[in-house]
Amino acid sequence: MQYDSGVFDTKIGVGRVIPGWDKGLIGLCKNAKWTLVVPPEMGYGSKGMSDIPGGATLNFDVEVISITVGGPEPNLFKEIDFNEDGKLSTTELLMHFKKQNPDTWELPPGLMENEDKDKDNHVSWEEFSGPKGNKPPAKDEL
Repeated sequence: MQYDSGVFDTKIGVGRVIPGWDKGLIGLCKNAKWTLVVPPEMGYGSKGMSDIPGGATLNFDVEVISITVGGPEPNLFKEIDFNEDGKLSTTELLMHFKKQNPDTWELPPGLMENEDKDKDNHVSWEEFSGPKGNKPPAKDEL
């Protein structure tokens, strides 16, 4: 399969993209062109995602168009944890996605399967792959 995702902006090194991108793109300069080969364990693992089969090695032809140095990442985990119990339920995750798009009625395919590593129907701070800071929020910060 081959896809052309076009141009998009993302922050690297903060968990917004697959680990292969987070690690593989760090250090590239503006105008760099690179073929990034991502093994399954740095991509979508044995389960895959959408129409990407489990165990797939991913190949990306990338070009760095610009680099912007930004401020610190927000603690998305804390933002999503509406009831401040230190874990994210499917309801909290869905509420987060509905804030971004009110027409959303379900979580992105594979989200819980990929994030809920211990399969307890909640995503802990440790399991969460999005931007969250360096340590779990203290109980008084929740």
